[in-house]
Amino acid sequence: MDTSSSWTAHPRAVAPVAVSLTLEGLAILAVALRFYSHRLKRQGTAAHDLAILVALIFSSGLVACLIAATVIGGLGQHTADLPNPAVQLVQFAKIYLALSPIWGCAISAVKISILLLYISIFRSKVFIRCCYGLILLQSLWCVAVILGSLLLCRPLKMNWDATAEGHCGSTTAIYLALHIVNLLFDVSVGLAPIPVLWQLQLKLWRKIELSCMFALGIAICIITILRINMINDLVSTDLTYSSSTLFLFMILETLLGAILACLPMLRP
Repeated sequence: MDTSSSWTAHPRAVAPVAVSLTLEGLAILAVALRFYSHRLKRQGTAAHDLAILVALIFSSGLVACLIAATVIGGLGQHTADLPNPAVQLVQFAKIYLALSPIWGCAISAVKISILLLYISIFRSKVFIRCCYGLILLQSLWCVAVILGSLLLCRPLKMNWDATAEGHCGSTTAIYLALHIVNLLFDVSVGLAPIPVLWQLQLKLWRKIELSCMFALGIAICIITILRINMINDLVSTDLTYSSSTLFLFMILETLLGAILACLPMLRP
């Protein structure tokens, strides 16, 4: 039997792949310019720089998942239209299982990088303690995402083997809870430094510039809200079709976050 068509990308998934690869290129450029800026200023590599590198690595993993799901998992096609469903659905389910843990690590690394940057800039002891508290909570949330994804179905192979005996929890309920908490972190990280920033001895235009730059992080919240709505719209019997946009938005959130996290470091 000829299965070559199962390895062909569906048009519905081509656009997300193109957008993701373009954005990944911009994120790599932003991180490279960040380190180049440090070199020009003769500054060493800080913890927040290493964190954004970790974020970029995991974000690249998300892009790899999208490409793999498109090429071998039938992403973008209706399940009923898959040319080789027995193979493609198993491949897709395995990739889908890896998606959330990788996303959790990527988005956590982005926010931890931003919080570590705050700690290096601001001198308020109360604010610094709050930042460390948020780093701890974000790290615990990341662990919850990983464990929630891997322990949702027991045994693990139930995620891709419909014949396996076991039990699965409510995927929608767990994912919604984790994504709502993530949204709260987005708001906290985006708005937290603005009141402290205006207490610094800076020119007014510089305060406005930095406030707008930090507030850009709130734009990520819009992506998060849209993605929360997408979770409700997922069709469990047709995930290869209904989850293509979800893949893209998870990548947008992490890569845009990485780019925004680099902007304050690029100014001469």
